[in-house]
Amino acid sequence: DAFDTEPDPTLTALSTATTENDNHPVAMYLPEPTTFHAVLRQPPEITKAWLHAIESELKNLILDNKTFKLELPVPDERVIPTKLVLKAKSLANGLLDKLKARVVARGDLQKDNEWQDTWSACASTRTVKLFLALTTSMKRRVRQGDFVGAYLQAKIRNKRIFVRLDARYQQYFPELAEWFGRPLLLDKGIYGSATSGKFWNEEFTEWLLSENFHQSSADTTYFIKYYPDGSWIRLIFYVDDCLYFGS
Repeated sequence: DAFDTEPDPTLTALSTATTENDNHPVAMYLPEPTTFHAVLRQPPEITKAWLHAIESELKNLILDNKTFKLELPVPDERVIPTKLVLKAKSLANGLLDKLKARVVARGDLQKDNEWQDTWSACASTRTVKLFLALTTSMKRRVRQGDFVGAYLQAKIRNKRIFVRLDARYQQYFPELAEWFGRPLLLDKGIYGSATSGKFWNEEFTEWLLSENFHQSSADTTYFIKYYPDGSWIRLIFYVDDCLYFGS
């Protein structure tokens, strides 16, 4: 996962320690802060590990994925604040696997009347059932695919959307300071934005069509591609997941 990060070594050591009372791994009780302020209030070794995960997410968005542009809005363009979603992922035995940080747009501060269209086509239950029945009748094995960071790959289309990253990041990630506490124009989608699902759907559909897939007129999430040697592949997708099988 390009947007995951391995935990800091100090936190790895903490997660393998055990409590005196019940011998359960400490990772099972690792708190998941809901705000950046809460991250800073954790014990020093845990704060350090969360900051490492947040830094990795910010660098992926800003440097690797080129999600933002340093542009200013005109007076009537709103700027949407962002927040952190933090998750401590554990293995089945309770030991810490990884820390994951995601920067998302504040959905509660977006107004419905700001967007003309936010819907994204998804495979219907009827299509999925037909797809699986077809797989069975042809004695094929169906496979499932998940698109990592799907929304982050979609270009923003015909819309200027501005967000703001927390100004407090400047103190902890000074090499990225110019990106914090100011309006940023979205060049690609971000989780939490009302239109990200639609932009991702359009991005993936355009790519499939450019690769000579044929789109069903009955269900626009169903595609089939034929190859010169007579082989083929069929695919349906639902948001950032897909099912496919081939000849």
